[in-house]
Amino acid sequence: MTLISLITIFSLILVLIRKNIYFLFLWQKKEYRFDKFLDLVRSPKFSAVFLDWFTIFRLLCFLLLIYWFQFSILTINLILIASLLEVLLFTYQVIRKRALLPKFTVKLSLIVALTIALNSLIASALITPNLTAGSYVNYGGWNIMVFVIAITLIQSILLTPVIIGLVIFILTPIDLILKSRIAYTAKLKRLNNPDLKVIGISGSYGKSSTKEILFQLLSTNYKVERTFKNHNSTLAVARRIINLSTDIQFFLSEIGAYRKGDGYDQCKFSLPNTSIITGLNNQHYALFGGKKQIIEGESESLEFLKKGDTAIINWDSKWCHEIVVPKGIKVLKYGFSKDANLRAEIVKTSLSGTVFKVFWQDQVFNLKTNLASTGNIQNILASLACCLVHNLDLNSKEISKTLLNLTTPEGTLQIQPIEKGYIIDDSYNANLDGVLNALELLKNCKEDKVLVLDDIIELGQESVVSHLKIAESINLINPSLVILVGKDYSKLIQEYLIENGFPAVNIIQADPKNINPIHKAIKSIKSKQTIFLFEGFNSRKYFQIAK
Repeated sequence: MTLISLITIFSLILVLIRKNIYFLFLWQKKEYRFDKFLDLVRSPKFSAVFLDWFTIFRLLCFLLLIYWFQFSILTINLILIASLLEVLLFTYQVIRKRALLPKFTVKLSLIVALTIALNSLIASALITPNLTAGSYVNYGGWNIMVFVIAITLIQSILLTPVIIGLVIFILTPIDLILKSRIAYTAKLKRLNNPDLKVIGISGSYGKSSTKEILFQLLSTNYKVERTFKNHNSTLAVARRIINLSTDIQFFLSEIGAYRKGDGYDQCKFSLPNTSIITGLNNQHYALFGGKKQIIEGESESLEFLKKGDTAIINWDSKWCHEIVVPKGIKVLKYGFSKDANLRAEIVKTSLSGTVFKVFWQDQVFNLKTNLASTGNIQNILASLACCLVHNLDLNSKEISKTLLNLTTPEGTLQIQPIEKGYIIDDSYNANLDGVLNALELLKNCKEDKVLVLDDIIELGQESVVSHLKIAESINLINPSLVILVGKDYSKLIQEYLIENGFPAVNIIQADPKNINPIHKAIKSIKSKQTIFLFEGFNSRKYFQIAK
């Protein structure tokens, strides 16, 4: 076997490993859920994910090998060069910490082991028939056996997403059994602690912020625990309940739902005493399958409330008006709406905080908070409503003091002063109401505005309409610069803005590999004060432009 044949096989093996790492990252990011991964497959950007230039080149070479065998030596050499370049690029990304790598878990280890086994079976099935005496003859300086191995590896690389998907499908029954056992253990723990008050928090947006605000308010009088960060899957919540100490009085359970049944599965063991629905919109429309399914899926926690328990619902959200509340359940409506039971009016708002009034029955509470935007006031109202349900006095000094020093999860409209303006980090999880809320906050700001916007994902047929609404709101606030970082709908937003009179020179389609045009555009802004708004996960790659 020649040195070049060894290098070719080795480089193809490295490419196969790199492909598996990348698609394992994608599956893990999508929580190993076929519905979420299929939504990614249906999105315009998947073609760029799956058919990158290296893959396209290998596919063309593979076809050339099959149909024009006389060009095999040249083709294999071209594949070798492409493979070595891809490996070098991946190595560079790992060194610079830019590579997309999955997090190590026991489940990942099992998937990796089975993926290796399945790849080996495929390779064996393809190579074994060629293990004959004639397989070892040379062909143009190439050993035919090496040639067959090379072709097998190329096939495996092209089939990587299918192979990993098949492994995850094979493991699904085992996964479901293990999750069911953990959920059963969590239910036993919950039943053995009947005095524990569980607050179920669901909705299309505002869940994590509401949970953190409520945690801080209830903690002034009670021992409280909550789900960690955005770990709101059924398995994560079950494990959290299992590890709760017996002296905890309140547990705040954030309910993550992507289809009907997700909330039900979680509430079967968490057994909430109070439900908060923070607002409904078209978030995860593609996964739920429609408006009706979103409304039903996000309100499944109400089925577990007992007669006399309370459902706390955001009445500013029109979709919430269509929620069917079981008989015997009390409803506390909150919001800015005149029909709300717990109503707020904003007296004054700025980036440094908000002064507002809260109306409850015949009482008026004058309150202040360090948080800005109508969205955050809605989250505060939901939390105050829960405090009222559980007999906390809104006039207490502890409540007033806590409201002035609230913290929210990382990337949820967090405002950070910088030398020449502000950074607004809203990169946690873009959704339509959240983006519109952030843009509304900037309307009355006199400073120059730089917007860094990512796409909203998993909207399905609602995608185009939603991104056009965002474009319309952008046009109303007249920013100095719009930096579009999404892969699917940036062009749509750009076209709308230009058609409606927004200067094309003030719009940049971002390239994370070359941010010099962005720096140049920012330097051209003459204002002494600039507000940088970062919307959506991929906007985080551009934080450095504000410094």
